Amino acid sequence: MNRETSPGGDGVHLRLQLLGEVRFSVGSADVTPRSKRARALVAYLALSRGYTATRARLADLFWGDRGEAQARGSLRQCLLEVRSAAGDTGVEILSSDRESVSLGAGWTSDIAEIEAAMAGPCASIADAIETAGREQLLGGLFVSDEYDEWLTLARADFDARLADAARRGLARAIETGDAESARRIADHYLLRDPGDEEVTVLAMRADAMRGAAPIAHRRFQKLRDYLAAELGTAPGPAALDALAAVASTPVAEPVAPTAPTLPVLPTHDGPPLLLVCPFVETGFASNLMHLADGVREEVLSGLSRFKDLRVLVEDRMPSSDEATMFGAGTIAYALTATLRQSGTHMRVTPVLTRLSDRSVVWSNPVSIEVSDLQEAIDAMVDRIIGAVTPRVERDAVPRAQPSAVYDRYLVARHRARTATTLHEGKAAADLLEGVIADAPELAVAYPHLIRLYNTNYFYKIAGIDPAPNRVRAFELAKTALSLDRGHIHGYTVMGWCQLWRGGWDAARAHFEKAVELNPYHSERIKEAAFGLIFLGEHAKGGDYLQRCLDLDPLPNDNFFEDLGFLKLMQRKPEEAVAYFDLIVEPTLFADLYGVLASCAVGHPAGPTMAAAWRRRIAAIWSPDVPMTDANMVSWLHTHLPFRKPEHWSLFSSYLGPVLRDAHPEAA
Repeated sequence: MNRETSPGGDGVHLRLQLLGEVRFSVGSADVTPRSKRARALVAYLALSRGYTATRARLADLFWGDRGEAQARGSLRQCLLEVRSAAGDTGVEILSSDRESVSLGAGWTSDIAEIEAAMAGPCASIADAIETAGREQLLGGLFVSDEYDEWLTLARADFDARLADAARRGLARAIETGDAESARRIADHYLLRDPGDEEVTVLAMRADAMRGAAPIAHRRFQKLRDYLAAELGTAPGPAALDALAAVASTPVAEPVAPTAPTLPVLPTHDGPPLLLVCPFVETGFASNLMHLADGVREEVLSGLSRFKDLRVLVEDRMPSSDEATMFGAGTIAYALTATLRQSGTHMRVTPVLTRLSDRSVVWSNPVSIEVSDLQEAIDAMVDRIIGAVTPRVERDAVPRAQPSAVYDRYLVARHRARTATTLHEGKAAADLLEGVIADAPELAVAYPHLIRLYNTNYFYKIAGIDPAPNRVRAFELAKTALSLDRGHIHGYTVMGWCQLWRGGWDAARAHFEKAVELNPYHSERIKEAAFGLIFLGEHAKGGDYLQRCLDLDPLPNDNFFEDLGFLKLMQRKPEEAVAYFDLIVEPTLFADLYGVLASCAVGHPAGPTMAAAWRRRIAAIWSPDVPMTDANMVSWLHTHLPFRKPEHWSLFSSYLGPVLRDAHPEAA
């Protein structure tokens, strides 16, 4: 969404208002089309890469429930409405040809101005946040299920950028003593999101800097009241410390009610501990009074399938002081949920809390229909189970104690995932080798080392033969599965080892076993889905990706990379482009797939994107191998294990604009 508008010449230009009610104007003239679809189409183009889209993409996005001929006819009528809205202003809102539709040159938008301001100094960030106010991106523009899915992701992306700018601006304002900018950023952002504890803490520090202790107190009270009302939690220690810093006497946490002492558990050098506490229902009819207990049991059953968690059942939420009783150094969390019924809807609010400081790690309230109760329960359970483990994984790494073997594994795994150079990738592999040498029974450590070896350290070097490392990877995969036949990551990495060895049937069997063992782990299901695409089982791979989306409605970049690749192999490059446009930080291969899709649909930026990708791979290409097109194709072939020759031929046919003189036979 962070785009610069196209430059225009002198004169009056089109202005797009994309926050809140969508409106378009040229000077003082309102040129907003009457229909929602027409407004939504222009807004979609303004937020898309290159401000352009293919006609096929637009027809599917807005009229996907109609036949192709009818959808394209509706698109033509919509384009006519947009052009007619500008009347005799002399401004062309759209330009189009037989294949694509673009915004005309010389337009501006409030979003573009806000994002430009967010990249500036503190005062500029304050202006941006004040301009955004409480408005939602493209408010009230529901036109189709497909458009709504795209809009949900676009809103989440914009909100995340705004939150990051607020935190960055506050920290910089405190550092430079810019009290006025800090006040403006805090005041306006907390009107938008009063539950953001990190921004509140920074705001309180800024208040203290300018001697405004009463305002800091009031901010703390607002945060406390909001968390209690919306999430049933309390501010964490950072907020308490900030309050104590501006108060005359230290502020202590409220004393928890006296409760039976929890049993003392031994110190455990192992996975994070998750306590599943009671789920509570309110407002339910008498025949549904035990629904919360039933949901909790299903959540427990699903969480028990994860090997990276120790799951315990508790009859109440432990206090912060009681967290140490689960073992010195243990990283412990508690999961609770509230279920409220209102008419035909049920609002579910799960809350994942870190016990050591009572901080909320994750909460994502969701409203679902209860007309089909079992379907509603299944959807709710899937969402909770699918979200908890990745949130715990991300939160646990910074709290690991590197002296313990399991915590060394957490640190090594994190370094493997975040390595940016070949040196860092090899260092992460050495750390994992050390963990395995000291604790060869630790099955969870093997898959991450296997992935490093199979992929040239997550593609930190190109051009070299990965075969020697893959021999080691295959032996590690066999060991991992022999240690734990219930660990699904062992099955997915073995599936990929088999793919690269040409063991097609074995690969499929391992992928299917992984999903059978744990149908709630979106990351592992995604690995299986991507493998099935290379096996040529596109429909099943697509079903698995849909399962991932059901588990996590706000997926990461890798999901869109896999989905875009599937569309590319289904000969739907125009749909692939739309998914690649959603990727924020593309991997080397996501970048390549995006280039191939863009060139396939004739995107005007295709040649530039292709040149950029060639520069990217040149930066990691081995100096021992000439970087010829034939060598690049050969290297790609070693990392893209297509089972069917026709699928490799299809992929090769996309390569022409990127790799000069590249042909299937060159591999």
